[in-house]
Amino acid sequence: YWKRWWETTSDPFDISLSPAAIDMYRTYGLLPIGDTVRAGTWKYHWDLETKKRWYGPFGGPDSEIGWAIYIADLRRKMMELERAVHDYSVPLTLRYPPKPSGEQVVPIINSIINDKRASYQVNVLNFGSIPGVKDDIAVEMPAEIDGRGVHRRSFPQLPSKILKYAIMPRIMRAEWSISAFMEGGRDHLFEWLIVDRRTNSISQVDQVIDAIVRMPENGEMAKHFK
Repeated sequence: YWKRWWETTSDPFDISLSPAAIDMYRTYGLLPIGDTVRAGTWKYHWDLETKKRWYGPFGGPDSEIGWAIYIADLRRKMMELERAVHDYSVPLTLRYPPKPSGEQVVPIINSIINDKRASYQVNVLNFGSIPGVKDDIAVEMPAEIDGRGVHRRSFPQLPSKILKYAIMPRIMRAEWSISAFMEGGRDHLFEWLIVDRRTNSISQVDQVIDAIVRMPENGEMAKHFK
């Protein structure tokens, strides 16, 4: 499968059954889906060659190659939209027929306003749905939505490795972000960067922080993290 996939794939986001996804399944006990496949440890992300080994010929969507393709595709679509808007000879509804796009926002509104119960992937506070995760942590989960609101499902206990090596570290990073946002201060940014595996010196940390807060558009950020 992987040999054929490697030779035929044309999309950096085509990584659902990549070697990385299967390796995560073997390591943690559940198959990652969606953007979860893009995560993992530095084992999958040391450099471009490592990314190619795990995510295919483009190195996945987050490599230098994959992200460049993504940005180029966005530019192409924006140019197409701009041309369509200024071409009065063809109605926009012919170019872009008014049909569901697959995005959930409008269907969710319909379920709430018109009490049409349906299942969606939503981001909600956990409130006991996933054992081992605190109630006030926002999680993405399938849930039923109707006129009475969101109806969470109950899920079985996650494998220990997923909780300890994937979920809890993410929760801790979220706690760091909240503390930094609420309290301010340069020390929060320093502590975040000093544990990043790409950091090789204290001066590098200071240079990164200075480069970000000195951007003209980041004036408020510079004051907050002074």
